[in-house]
Amino acid sequence: FIGPIFANTLYVDGNKPHTLQIACIVAMLFMSAGWFGVANAPTFQVLCYFTSLRTIGSALIWQNSTLLLQTLTSTEMLGRVLGFEYSVARLSEAGIAFLAGHLEDMGYGKYEIASLAGTIGLTLFVCWSIYHTFGGGAANRKFEKTSVKKLEKEGIISANDHIHTVV
Repeated sequence: FIGPIFANTLYVDGNKPHTLQIACIVAMLFMSAGWFGVANAPTFQVLCYFTSLRTIGSALIWQNSTLLLQTLTSTEMLGRVLGFEYSVARLSEAGIAFLAGHLEDMGYGKYEIASLAGTIGLTLFVCWSIYHTFGGGAANRKFEKTSVKKLEKEGIISANDHIHTVV
């Protein structure tokens, strides 16, 4: 809950979908740092700090990825897209919990599992950063001002209105 508040105040702009994508990319870095910190935490207080850092990243991804889907999806497809996103998210959570339990049963410790989670997050951060840098996803120029166009099309605002929405 803290991560989205700061991101929305400092950087994220609903009229610029690429800022939502950048927030998600940075969030992967927060999550990775949190997992690596959890893996190496010497005390309970340090463990709590890195768990908080990890959840800041998780909240950023959860909120901004959903806003990105809402911004870039047509009204006719929005329910189906968000339903699919929700289903994949729950399926992923179940699969990760199963995998983590299976790894523990095989003798891997919490250190190795948390380090694996951090490595996966870092890999995703690098891949998404490259994808974004080369104009992929919401970084593509065709998506600039998409939310304003969508609001104008639906008659919520007129072309003469000037709004600057921080989502």
